[in-house]
Amino acid sequence: MKLTKFRIGEGELENPSALYSAVSKALNEVYYGTIFISNQNIILEDMMINGKVFTPPSKNPVASVVSVLSSVNYDPDHIVSADYPQSADITYHRLAGDCEDFARLASVVLACHGIPSEMIVMFRKTENGELAGHAVCYSNIDGISYIFDVHSYTKASSLQEALLVYYPKYIIFFRYKFEPSANVKERIKTVSDFMVTPI
Repeated sequence: MKLTKFRIGEGELENPSALYSAVSKALNEVYYGTIFISNQNIILEDMMINGKVFTPPSKNPVASVVSVLSSVNYDPDHIVSADYPQSADITYHRLAGDCEDFARLASVVLACHGIPSEMIVMFRKTENGELAGHAVCYSNIDGISYIFDVHSYTKASSLQEALLVYYPKYIIFFRYKFEPSANVKERIKTVSDFMVTPI
């Protein structure tokens, strides 16, 4: 996740609310696949429609996510320097995507199991003042916190504990709700308790 258009100015890390809102807007508005059609809301997560397009490969939700993500290749965006998230059905069709595409796909697979999830977006400051970001899928399944990354997953007793693997390389962690059935530019939802700190 590049998000190179977000420059960190003096004191901006001390104003996480503004950064949280800017990232939310970018994840919803810059969307690969919607720029070629006039009605951007017609692209839905087709995998969610009564299981007609996608059937989870296992009755176990964790095994389903691991199986699906392992079939997808990591492919950073090549369109422009900005980041282009894509819908889960496009990722599954291409069998390629980058970190936030993997996170969206994991969220849809979990939704097929009836399990809600969140997208965790984390950032670090680079030497040239840009944000380097990474996105993962988070879900609490039967009381266990799972982080689904590109080709791996972590489980722990809490979200804060599960995120320790990314700390201190990443210093800011944001939480977003993900609603696959919402209109294409409304799927990433903000939450009131948007920051999380690894412990």
